[in-house]
Amino acid sequence: MKVTVVIPTYNRPQLVLRAVRSVLNQTFRDFEVIVMDDSRNEDTANAMKSIGDPRVRYVHNPVRLDFCENKNTGVKKADPSSAYIAFLDDDDEYLPGFLERAVGVLESDKEIFAVTTYAEFKTQEGKLISIYPCECESWKVTMGNGWVLRKEIFLEDNIWYDKSLMSEDLDLGVAVAQRHAWKCIPEVLRIYYGYPAVKGTSHSTSFTKSTPTTEITRFLEKNFEFYKKSGPRALGWAHFLMGKMLCRASQVKEGRRYLGKAFGYDHRIVYLFYYLLSVFLPQSFGNMRLVILKNTFKNKIKGL
Repeated sequence: MKVTVVIPTYNRPQLVLRAVRSVLNQTFRDFEVIVMDDSRNEDTANAMKSIGDPRVRYVHNPVRLDFCENKNTGVKKADPSSAYIAFLDDDDEYLPGFLERAVGVLESDKEIFAVTTYAEFKTQEGKLISIYPCECESWKVTMGNGWVLRKEIFLEDNIWYDKSLMSEDLDLGVAVAQRHAWKCIPEVLRIYYGYPAVKGTSHSTSFTKSTPTTEITRFLEKNFEFYKKSGPRALGWAHFLMGKMLCRASQVKEGRRYLGKAFGYDHRIVYLFYYLLSVFLPQSFGNMRLVILKNTFKNKIKGL
């Protein structure tokens, strides 16, 4: 067994069915799929019964684990012979060549420990919004959905999802990128859908106005020295991220403070723009229509 694909899911039976089928349609065949169901009903179990493929294992958690621990448990349940762990969110898809290309890189270069690819960003209805390239800087790398990683990252390096944090995929990326080389294949080999956040599907999309500020910003506190060593651009970007998350959680005053710090570290126009947005249109944060409009505008400029 080469690859274990972990798919955490919560109350989205039809979407996870599509995700699983996208793995079964891979040109690379040496894999297993573990669907980690954190819901309290039988809807997903019934959907999984329709698949009928022995490579798909369905796990219905006896108690609610929440997003991070659900992923960690999926890794621990991987077949002992698996060399690689891949993550796929329940509402997204792999295109047929994803695993073949990613595993090919890992097999040919033992110095590479994590691989991802470009992705299509689509609306729920399937309309293309934008192409997601990979980040170039290690301090922006979010290792989770759409990544294939060597299993030893977890079992030997003891790097796991930190359930105490928001931005859990980014925290994992910071931990891995500080120790190991990673690579992006510049090909569109997966699809990311812009679905509304469903509480329980992700830490970083489930916060609300009642979420303590410290819970959202704990990620930056944990990794502050890393961003400081990486320079002003990294510090600016990290504060920008925290500012946006706080504004999305309707904690606008605190979010504005972080956006101001972002511009102080790195005088990018986009940081100033978001700061002004927090002053005059704070309700726009997290609005999918604005995300689509922004990306549509960028695509027109690029001629896409």
